[in-house]
Amino acid sequence: MRDIGSQIAAESLPGRLESGGDMRLRGNVVNDKGEIVAGMRFRHQPIKPDQTIRTIDAVGKRVQTDNGVRITTFVGPCADGISQCRHSNAPVRIENVWQAEYHPLKVGFIREGGRDLSEVDVRARSMRSGLAP
Repeated sequence: MRDIGSQIAAESLPGRLESGGDMRLRGNVVNDKGEIVAGMRFRHQPIKPDQTIRTIDAVGKRVQTDNGVRITTFVGPCADGISQCRHSNAPVRIENVWQAEYHPLKVGFIREGGRDLSEVDVRARSMRSGLAP
């Protein structure tokens, strides 16, 4: 038997920065679990060369717990030494064997024209040349 439990964002009220048209943010920008929404074009303009824009998302945990019998099956040489056959190890009783992994909850994002932007998209929209206003 396998039980899987995942944390999800059931309700969220993040900060929201929204424009109906173009949006240009300047300087070092950190979007910590918030929403940045540009109705048209999104641009970032660093004031200093090392300034960036980044989004920090919330993280959830997924836990999988196994109880029952585990049989490991593998492919190996047959008795003739030439062909490949399927083999199985003896059944092993398992109880409360669990593993956890962390995953983003997708609460924080940057959106342009109704489409979520990836980190690569955001970097592409950062104006690296001409640091003057």
